[in-house]
Amino acid sequence: MMRRGRDLEAKQRMQERWRRQDESKRLRQAVAGIEDLRIAIDQRDEGDELPSVSHIRVVPVESAPALFEIPCPGKDCCGGVYDMTDAVMSALQSGVTRFEGSCACNGSTANHEPCRRTIRYTVYARYRGGGVDAAGASRSANPGGESGGPGGKPAKRQTVIAPLP
Repeated sequence: MMRRGRDLEAKQRMQERWRRQDESKRLRQAVAGIEDLRIAIDQRDEGDELPSVSHIRVVPVESAPALFEIPCPGKDCCGGVYDMTDAVMSALQSGVTRFEGSCACNGSTANHEPCRRTIRYTVYARYRGGGVDAAGASRSANPGGESGGPGGKPAKRQTVIAPLP
């Protein structure tokens, strides 16, 4: 009986998340010139030095909502979500190409204690025409301009989406 109630609550949360995604602006509309977006995510339990789950989320910028919420995977967490939306959108709208952050789960356990899971994330973005790094320095898609680099030598292409370790 208790399981059925939890399943219904989970289904309602999922439907609510889908509704928010449907009502949200599309990423392509909200962030001018964005071409590619990847988010590396490490989920951790409190006190763990190593991530319990790591993955890279490739965001389909053409159709993705401008909403960055990840449900907490903890079995003992009730309704928890990592909401990175404000931090991610602020950086993307500023043209930042790479930035890191962390976010705590907003859920609670069955004992009504806060969920202690956190995520660390690194966002890699590529924009038409370049962007800025986390320090605010301009990054061009073609350093040195169209005619090449200093002294007329061909410019080296700059990789904006950095390889992950």
